[in-house]
Amino acid sequence: MTASNLWVGLSKVIAIVNETFEDCTENGKIQMIDFSNLKFYNKDNEMYMNGDVVFKTEINSPFVVSMSIEQLKFNQWISSFLNRYVPDFCVQMKSKHEPWYQATKNMHDCPIPADSALTLNNVASGDFIKKIPDLYEGKNRFTVNYEIINGTKVHKECLRIYFDLETKSKLFHLFRKLKILNLFKHLRI
Repeated sequence: MTASNLWVGLSKVIAIVNETFEDCTENGKIQMIDFSNLKFYNKDNEMYMNGDVVFKTEINSPFVVSMSIEQLKFNQWISSFLNRYVPDFCVQMKSKHEPWYQATKNMHDCPIPADSALTLNNVASGDFIKKIPDLYEGKNRFTVNYEIINGTKVHKECLRIYFDLETKSKLFHLFRKLKILNLFKHLRI
C-alpha cells in the first residue's frame, strides 16, 4: 500500500493505493500487457510510479482504451469522476494535454513491438490526482479496459486497481502544526 498526500481546496487528500492489480478480463487471463512490476510510492505530497510495463504482444492502431473510476457507496460500485473512452490510444498517448502524458511521452510509437517495455522511473502523477475532489473520500477503484482490433479479430483485456481517498481539513492540519489543538485540551469551555 502506498499513501500520497495531496491538497485539494481546503482539504488534504491522501490516496492509499493497493498495489495488487486485479485481472478483470472475461477469460481471466491478461496476455497483452504486464503491469505486475509497476509500483507506487509517495514523496513530498506527490504520488510516483516506478517499474516496467511490458507489452507482451505487438500493439497496433487502433488501440482502444476506456478508463473509469468508481466509488464504493452502500456496498455498490458507483461511477464517479472519471469515465473516459479513447478510440485510439496510439494517436493520443503523446498528447501533452492528457493526464497520462508524463508516463507515455517516451513510449514507442505504434506499432509497439512485442516484448518491449515502458520503464517508469519516478514518474509523478501530476495534476490529475491533485484534481480529485475530496467528496470522493473512501474506497475507489480504477478500471482500464483495452482492446486491439486486428482485421476482424478483437482482443480485449481489463485491469483494475483499488485505492482509498482520505481527507483532512487544512485548518485541522494547520492547528495541529501550530499545536493549537493542545491548547484547547487544557481549556475547560
